[in-house]
Amino acid sequence: MAWSGESYDRVLHLDSDITIIKHVDELFLLPNTPVAMMRDYGALPNKKVLGSNLILLQPSGEESDRLAGASRSDVRQEEDTEADILNRFYGDSAMVLPHQTYGLRSGEFRATEHRYFIGNTFEHWNPEKVLSEASLVHFIDEPFPKPWVMWPHALYAQEHPKCNDTIYSSGHKKVCISFPYKGTCANDKIHADFVETDKDPETA
Repeated sequence: MAWSGESYDRVLHLDSDITIIKHVDELFLLPNTPVAMMRDYGALPNKKVLGSNLILLQPSGEESDRLAGASRSDVRQEEDTEADILNRFYGDSAMVLPHQTYGLRSGEFRATEHRYFIGNTFEHWNPEKVLSEASLVHFIDEPFPKPWVMWPHALYAQEHPKCNDTIYSSGHKKVCISFPYKGTCANDKIHADFVETDKDPETA
């Protein structure tokens, strides 16, 4: 458990389906706080909860023991996820990080409604600006599987966005088509492929 690493002043936990596209060193310069997390904007408006895909924490043996105890099968509720447990511990006290910078979901580029990501109803969706301001991308994009799982090209062709001039810019189409396909192949090259290519996966 990350909390047990007491030889470190701070630990940054990232889910395995996250790709870093810019350095995030600035997180280690934040004011001291036991835990920093983001709001799970994908759960809005039904739930206002923290997401567990990125956690900046200060290791503590005592805290590690408390979390381990709460995670035991005879203590936790059957349907509890890691995020549920963390929300019970830190939902009212965690430092909240901006999800626009550290919580961008890959599926946001196929969505038609962006107010919960943007945080208001008056700003316009600008995919190139969103990507330029993001430090990482979290692969959540149903029905596409996680980036380490290949899927049939037919599914890709069926599910990629049907962009049009009234809703999306040409940049949006390039982004949303390139990203899921390239993401399955090489996580360390996603950023270049994401912004530089709009080739059809059938011919790439």
